[in-house]
Amino acid sequence: MKKVLKWIGILFGSLIGLLVITAVVLVLFVDPNQYKGEIIKAVKAKTGRDLRIDGKIGWSFFPRLGVEAGGVSLSNAPGFGPEPMAKIGTAGVSVRLLPLLSGRIAVDTVHVRDVTLNLARNKAGKTNWEDLAGGDKPAKPAVTSTAVPATAKQPLTELTIGRLDLKQINLLWHDQGTGERVSVRDLSLATGRFEAGKPFNLNLALTLVRDKAAPIPVKLAAQVTAESDALKLSGLDLLFGESRFTGTLEIRNFAHPVMRAELKVDRFDLDRYRTPAKDAPAAGSGANAGGDVALPLGLLRSLNLKAGLRVGNLKAFGLRVSDLDTKVSAVGGLIQFGPNKAALYGGQYQGQTSLDARGALPTLRMDEKLDKVQLGQLLKDMGLFGKFTGEAGVAVNLTAQGGSVNALKRTLTGTITVDSRDGRIEGVNLAKIIQDARKLGAKLTGKSVEVAPAADDNTAFKTLHATLRVKDGVAHNDDFKLDGAQVRATGKGSIDMVQEKLDFRLQVTIAEGEDRKGATLPLSVTGGFAKLKFGVDLGAQAKQQVKQKTEDKLRNILRKKR
Repeated sequence: MKKVLKWIGILFGSLIGLLVITAVVLVLFVDPNQYKGEIIKAVKAKTGRDLRIDGKIGWSFFPRLGVEAGGVSLSNAPGFGPEPMAKIGTAGVSVRLLPLLSGRIAVDTVHVRDVTLNLARNKAGKTNWEDLAGGDKPAKPAVTSTAVPATAKQPLTELTIGRLDLKQINLLWHDQGTGERVSVRDLSLATGRFEAGKPFNLNLALTLVRDKAAPIPVKLAAQVTAESDALKLSGLDLLFGESRFTGTLEIRNFAHPVMRAELKVDRFDLDRYRTPAKDAPAAGSGANAGGDVALPLGLLRSLNLKAGLRVGNLKAFGLRVSDLDTKVSAVGGLIQFGPNKAALYGGQYQGQTSLDARGALPTLRMDEKLDKVQLGQLLKDMGLFGKFTGEAGVAVNLTAQGGSVNALKRTLTGTITVDSRDGRIEGVNLAKIIQDARKLGAKLTGKSVEVAPAADDNTAFKTLHATLRVKDGVAHNDDFKLDGAQVRATGKGSIDMVQEKLDFRLQVTIAEGEDRKGATLPLSVTGGFAKLKFGVDLGAQAKQQVKQKTEDKLRNILRKKR
């Protein structure tokens, strides 16, 4: 037994000695710096770019054989300025020695420090890395006469990577066409030992900077399982600005990605990260009718997605939602949102929306319900109509077809039902409008007059009901009914959702006694949402007065006969 152990010790010592001698020989007799010139020439010949290696290339040995270089830079493409496209402070790779004896390369660590990568696109749409891709160069014919048969054993049979250690990485993006600048600052990345198909830990930190917007700190921790055509992140914990995302994310088949996700978010403010629209028209002005946004049909049809998302508090497009629970799926052009549910504006929301882009003409379907919602604040945050308060229930059942946002608006068809109670229409006092019209009526009897309401006016109501029948982007209503302590109104009209204009004819009754009876006058409400116009038909008022006097005379005659 002792002899066996002795021989094992001698063998092991010999191997160690051999590795040490090999490393010493490499360090003493092989100077990688002598190849700098050849490397620089090869890069110039291959890419046309200038490579600089200002630092020394050095060896490291036992227990790992490694090489390190510093002060490396690569020039930019012509027309993209004098700054290098890439600069690297230091970079190195080390391999474990023992696996080399069995024909394996086992990379222990890849470390990179102090990197700046300048990426850009010019006004013609060309990027500064296109010439490096080599897509325009014809592929070289395969050399078959000296090729090694696939079945022959190669000198190095396996490659494994230990871990990545990246620090102080800066990625800069400049779109010269739009002027947009985005950068990733101070990126650091550390991983555990990587083996295909086996999970390893990943930690990532960076700062995202967009033009003049406030920097966004990002931190990610997850357990990653990577294969040649799949990536899975489990135990995901992502801090993005003030938001925290947890859950799982999986992508398969990178050529045609299949994505699956289950995520939970404590809070998220989408509006904080949206690029503000330039020269956006005012709500209700109808000015946005000329602009349009085409649906990205190619992207929509290529999506293969199934995800569940729960958000504690969400702000998006001005709307505020809490306890959001939503499902999203997309397969072959059929995109479905829902079933969804959430709490918002004091009430509840539930519904489902789908966009079917599988055919030549995309179809949108909406089945949404709001219950006991403070409708005024909701409409105000949506930028539609900010002069309404009251609790409301809303049911939306609409369809539309088209390849752009405006096309969908113009083809909206279906119904919208609104039932509200205990509210006010702000900026409008129907009773005051009628009274002002009556005062003018003494001089302008038989004519129509326009009355401008004061900004602090309002019309209170107990109940309000309207069913809108939508066709081709225009909502028609013939059962409008408002009932309040001082004023009642019935009527009909239309709302152009594309032009954001309203055209209604109302019969307004102002209560003048304890029995709430009074004169009824026709009132027109027209114009854009942001600036409505109110007109009273004084001719109808005159007829009403004649009718009222006639009725009074008849009553007096009947009393006398009794």
